[in-house]
Amino acid sequence: SLKTLHLDRVRSLNDLSVRKLISSCLVLENLLVMRDETDKVTTFGITAPKLKSLKIYYLDHNYAIAPERVLDIGAPTL
Repeated sequence: SLKTLHLDRVRSLNDLSVRKLISSCLVLENLLVMRDETDKVTTFGITAPKLKSLKIYYLDHNYAIAPERVLDIGAPTL
C-alpha cells in the first residue's frame, strides 16, 4: 500500500499514464511532483480519495504559467 509518491521530472509520462498511476494508488496520502519543460503531460490528472498533501514544483517559471497546462485534481480530503 503506497502512501507516499515522489515524481521527479519523469519524462516518459503522458496524460493518461499519470492519471492511471496516481489513481491506482488507493491509499496515497502524500504526493510530490517536480515538473519541467521536458514534461509531456498537458492535463495532469490527480484522483486520490485519501490524499492529504500535494506539492507541485515547476522548475521553469515559463512552463508553469503556460495556458495549455492544466491540473485536474479530485482529492476530497486535501
